[in-house]
Amino acid sequence: MADFSKFRTAVSGFNRTDVVNYIESASMEHQKALRKLTDERDKLAAENAQLQTQLTGLQARLIQVQADKDALTEQVNTLAQEGSDLAEQLKAAEQKRDEYLDLAQRVQAEFDNFRRRNNAARAESYDDGVREAVKTLLPTLDNLERALGAAESALRSLASISSQSSLLSLRNSLALSRPCAMRISP
Repeated sequence: MADFSKFRTAVSGFNRTDVVNYIESASMEHQKALRKLTDERDKLAAENAQLQTQLTGLQARLIQVQADKDALTEQVNTLAQEGSDLAEQLKAAEQKRDEYLDLAQRVQAEFDNFRRRNNAARAESYDDGVREAVKTLLPTLDNLERALGAAESALRSLASISSQSSLLSLRNSLALSRPCAMRISP
């Protein structure tokens, strides 16, 4: 504030004009300061209103973001549950796959064993059949061999008879043809 020593007199009293002037000047200074403070208050009030509007907008946005977050959290929980369900289904499918693979391998092994047994039985049956056929055919082949031997002997005998009869016929025809030739030529 102002210095009071300006308007003191030598008698240690206050001069009225000085006091009034001082009060008026102090009042003007205060009014200027008050206007300045009022202007600042108005600016701050406008800034406060603007900030209040922004705050309201941000609060609305915060509510929307929280609603979005809640929706996303729900989606995440749903997806996590679906993922868990899918993992369980995958595990069950893998177990089924393993069971089917084991079953297929056992069936394949059984089929291979069956094929081996069947091939062995077939080979044995074939060998038995061949043995039986040979046993059955051997007496027939022996008889055929004997018959061929006999047939060869008979053919030789017949050939010998045939050649003898041919010789005989030739002699006879020669003998018959000589007398005729002799008659013509006398």
